[in-house]
Amino acid sequence: MGKQLENGNGRMTLNVDHLLISTPNILVGDRVRGQLEAAGIRTGGSELGLEVQCGMMRWQLVAESIAAMLSPAERHDTRVALVSVGRDRGAVHRAIFRAKGLDELLREMRESWLEEVMSDGGLEIHFQPLVQYPPGRVHGYECLMRGVDREGRLISPGKMFLAAQTLNRVRELDERCRAEALRACARMADDRVTFFVNFIPSAVVSGDEFVESLLRELQKGRLRAGQIVLEVVETDRSQDQRHLAGILRRLRKAGFKVALDDVGSGYSSLLSLCRLRPDYIKLDGELVRRAAFSTLEAKMIADLADAARENGIITVAEGIETEQQLKLVLDCGIRLTQGYVHAQPEPRLLGAERLRGVLRKLSEVAHRRSGCAAAAGGGTES
Repeated sequence: MGKQLENGNGRMTLNVDHLLISTPNILVGDRVRGQLEAAGIRTGGSELGLEVQCGMMRWQLVAESIAAMLSPAERHDTRVALVSVGRDRGAVHRAIFRAKGLDELLREMRESWLEEVMSDGGLEIHFQPLVQYPPGRVHGYECLMRGVDREGRLISPGKMFLAAQTLNRVRELDERCRAEALRACARMADDRVTFFVNFIPSAVVSGDEFVESLLRELQKGRLRAGQIVLEVVETDRSQDQRHLAGILRRLRKAGFKVALDDVGSGYSSLLSLCRLRPDYIKLDGELVRRAAFSTLEAKMIADLADAARENGIITVAEGIETEQQLKLVLDCGIRLTQGYVHAQPEPRLLGAERLRGVLRKLSEVAHRRSGCAAAAGGGTES
């Protein structure tokens, strides 16, 4: 239980040796103190609150035990200060200033594994191909982050960003993932490959600093801005389109291309597509999967692809898992596809033999007809 917890600098610390507890009232405080002492845990009272002597390796167990003694309302109104070893009066007052509600403290404790993953270099980039047909080639690869725990098990990006949100570290995790992605791209040693790299607009404070940091990473890896497509990730639901438009303008000026993810889910309307003018849109995978069984949603996909094409925007259908879904989007005039139907994300690019198999299967599917061609009007992606 010696996991770390956030200190005043946004990092985690192990050297907590006692807790200062402020309970909603004296009766609750007396009840907590009595139960702790019955369990052999030393306590004391002062004008600062209930002092609990827990030792460096036990404080999280003690915090969890205190939470178990309280009702939800009492937990909500109880605050905890973490006091370090070798404390002086100034350190105690700083700890009190940084005190947290017990519920918040418990949430951070549950997500503190993220610190271990980030500090141990536990971020890994996997690549998933975007396949173009016709003519039958890999258009590029999306860089997808995975966490890796000490046992080598993969952790999904969704779980990691939820933990980062709890710990107020989304910006830091986003920056680290992007830097790791660009380093992984550089290791591929192929300047002909296009890479799609995710970013979260709401985590970008300054568009100029964001672009400068990207260019520095590219220079280290001898990559070109023209190889990189910066993709607005689906987890970001930013409503500040002026902020996003400013970032996209700076990216384009520096030579990058840009993509909007999750289009068709309600996040990106046709009006926002015209306003933001991305180079690519990526259709919501859930919409694509539903469209395989829905004429209305198949028509929606065809219309989105047509509208994008008329505005010089390339459409990507992602999240494709079955040949039926693949056939549908091809017949809707969409030439770029991504999903498990081609390949799962892997730590390396497709080898020649794997690529031949992917393209052979794609060609076979494309030559079988489905009912979406009529809905698409027979269009093809530019």
